[in-house]
Amino acid sequence: MKPINHICAAALGGAGILSFGGGWQTASAFSASTVLLDLDHVVDHWLFSVEPPTVKNFFRRGSPAYWKRIVFPLHSHELFLTAAFFLLSANLPVCTAIFWGYALHLAMDEIGNRLPGHPVWLHPLFYFFTFRLLHRFRPLSLTLPKGV
Repeated sequence: MKPINHICAAALGGAGILSFGGGWQTASAFSASTVLLDLDHVVDHWLFSVEPPTVKNFFRRGSPAYWKRIVFPLHSHELFLTAAFFLLSANLPVCTAIFWGYALHLAMDEIGNRLPGHPVWLHPLFYFFTFRLLHRFRPLSLTLPKGV
């Protein structure tokens, strides 16, 4: 999913929290967690891109299938469930907002990265870190040929 989609969702969600009486800390926590989850893309690009890791190459390539490895540790249902336990156990509005921002980001990726026109078809289990680990983070094992 493109960063602009996450940024728009974060802005709308943060505005919604503020308009319904939530504080700026809660709105900021939601918005930040919705967007900053993608920092693992930057790390993977820097470590595993077959081209020089520049901003231009990061946005031009458009698909991590061209990288040597796809790790994306933050994009995993296992980490999300672990984080959910701790965030919701804290019973604090800011922690709940982080939970919902994280949940929204993963849901947007699960749906948006499978829409027609996406450059790569992801394996149905792609967002499980264990699946990526078992396939040694190799892009060809984590993606499917178009049309499958």
